Amino acid sequence: MDSLSAVRSAQYKAILNLYVLNGAKDFSIEKQCIYSMKERDVHDHHIYPKKFLSLHSINKDEANTILNRTLISEKANEKIKETQPSIYLIDVNIVGKNKFSKEDLDTHYIDDIIIKEELSVQLYNKFKENRKTRIIKTIKEKVTIEK
Repeated sequence: MDSLSAVRSAQYKAILNLYVLNGAKDFSIEKQCIYSMKERDVHDHHIYPKKFLSLHSINKDEANTILNRTLISEKANEKIKETQPSIYLIDVNIVGKNKFSKEDLDTHYIDDIIIKEELSVQLYNKFKENRKTRIIKTIKEKVTIEK
């Protein structure tokens, strides 16, 4: 899953759909659920922007992994641009005075560590590993394969 970044692959789309099914909320003041938005208004968003990650010597393949992607509105994506999540998820101009909570982040399978700490390679790896664990747990709960 770490290297899954082909946006046209079935696995990539399936994981994005998990976010929607989990009630992922927009990174905006309205915190609208992604499933209630028009498809054209939804963007595939880098949680940690590629440019920002490159400043920390994290290559584009690692930046483009599905573990660093989620769905948000075009409007929120435009406001966020190249800002790191520890800033944009508490910025009142983006998410409003009721900052993005742990429960809001849970809808995206994201731990609140990304709000509490500045980015480092270690934090990024921990973020990806935690998210991967949570996504795999959900897949195992939702999909049963009979033997």
